[in-house]
This record gives sequence, C-alpha cells and structure tokens, in this order.
Amino acid sequence: MNEKIIHAISALGYTAKDLLSITRRDDQATSTAHKVLKVIDSLLDSLGEASPTQSARLADEAMSVVNIAGGSAAAREAEQRALEASFAAPSVTQDRINELLARVTYRYEHPEGATATFAHAFLDDEFYLATGFSACVSPENYNQAIGEKYAGRNALEKATGKLWELEGYALFQRLRDPRCSGSTCGPVTTLEAR
Repeated sequence: MNEKIIHAISALGYTAKDLLSITRRDDQATSTAHKVLKVIDSLLDSLGEASPTQSARLADEAMSVVNIAGGSAAAREAEQRALEASFAAPSVTQDRINELLARVTYRYEHPEGATATFAHAFLDDEFYLATGFSACVSPENYNQAIGEKYAGRNALEKATGKLWELEGYALFQRLRDPRCSGSTCGPVTTLEAR
C-alpha cells in the first residue's frame, strides 16, 4: 500500500477523532469532521482500485483537509501522531509531551494598577517552563478571569514548545551516549515523574 496514503489515512483518522470530540461546542469542527470522514471513506474505497496517480491525488486531498483543520491544536496533534508512526528511530512523541503537560501547573499574577495578567507555567509545581501574558488597553475592560484564560493559553503554548525543546535535547544527549545503540536506548529519564 502507498505510504503516502497510509500517512494520509492515519492523519485523517486522528483529525476526525479529535474533531468529533469537540463537535458539540463548535459547528465548524462538525463540518470539518464530516469532510474528513468523507475523504477517509473515499481513500478506503479506492485503496485496491486506484492507480498510483489517483492514490497520490487522494492522499494530497486528504492532507489538504487535515491542513484545513490544522488551525486547531487537535489537528496539529493528529498530524504529529501520524508523522511519529512513520519513525523507526527513537524520537520524542506527542504522547510524551502530553504526559508532561498533565504535570504542568500555573501561577497567575495581576500587577496592581496594570491591565495585564501573567501566567507562569511550572513542571511539577517547581521547574519553571514559561510565562504567558494577556493585557487590555483600557482599565475599564480589564477582567481577571478573561485575563487568566488568555494568559494561560499563551503560557501553555510556550510551555509546550519548551517541553519539546527540553525532551529533544535529552534524547540528543542520550543518543550520544556510547552505551546507546539505535532503538535500544530506553526511555528519556530527565523529566520523568519522581
């Protein structure tokens, strides 16, 4: 089977699953999920009959649907998972990052007299990862809950990037270890739970 199609089906499957999990809250997600499911059906129906050219066109169409949905974190994560499935060598995975993100806590700061909110992200409530912020121009528009919501999102995005960076470096260091060969290196232990 064409690897490009396998990758496309995998990406679409994850995208559809993630989109369907949020459809109750978002009409655009519902619409995109239905498009994704239609393309998956087309791909599956044509797997045995499609010429290489048709297969490539279908795979390209599938990935364009994934890219349409790509504005959502769920779609980006689905694409990452599909890519990870094709790796043979050790790599940092989305699941690993999600495990670490589950251990991230936030501390909020509201400087007196300012219209800014800061969210500081910490791994295991101790290791500083990143700071996100939000602000409004007019003091009359300041709302602490809204400030925390957007500062928290900003901090989450930055903390996620930092975790990818830290885990990537930890893997790099581990792979440089002469005792490590290929995929027999075992798990990254630098940010493991205590």
